[in-house]
Amino acid sequence: MNGVKKISLGLQGGGAYGAFGWGALDCLLADGRLQIDGIGAASAGAINAVVLADGYARGGGPQGARRKLRAFWNALGQSAMMGPMRPTPFDWFSGRGSIESSPGYLLLQLASAGMAPGVMNPLNINPLGTLLASLVDFERVRACEELKLFISGTNVRTGKGHNFRRDELTVDHVMASACVPQVFAPVHIDGEAY
Repeated sequence: MNGVKKISLGLQGGGAYGAFGWGALDCLLADGRLQIDGIGAASAGAINAVVLADGYARGGGPQGARRKLRAFWNALGQSAMMGPMRPTPFDWFSGRGSIESSPGYLLLQLASAGMAPGVMNPLNINPLGTLLASLVDFERVRACEELKLFISGTNVRTGKGHNFRRDELTVDHVMASACVPQVFAPVHIDGEAY
């Protein structure tokens, strides 16, 4: 690996920033001069991190990670096209095709202002968690020794951050990191809410 530089990454959250992060990761993984040694991530960045690790550990190295990230984001985009948050056809034709004009989004904003997540989503249904669990082999992620991986979450009781290590990660750890408190109830891990 002469001439290859090891790097560590910090991947931020923020919903749509995850798609931007995918693009940046795709470029870094394609650059043969770089080797990702470690990743610290939160929220949408945590999702990218475990998808990358799964693709990497599947035996594909950087190219496998790129394929897995592409597959995840394409699947997410396909599911969003049929979801309740999509803009109306009128919004698309008028050039206002953003989520802010979606009736589902506006209803969610109104409801989340006055209701607790447990009331608004009593069954705690999370399609993102279901998609992630179906596409990522967390056993493979935990065994991926080529990458150091840390996913951060916030302990609800203490308000302090907590880093989950690669060797303990499950879909619950990632969903705890990506939990939107106005929409989803906290995720419980080892008796603590995150």
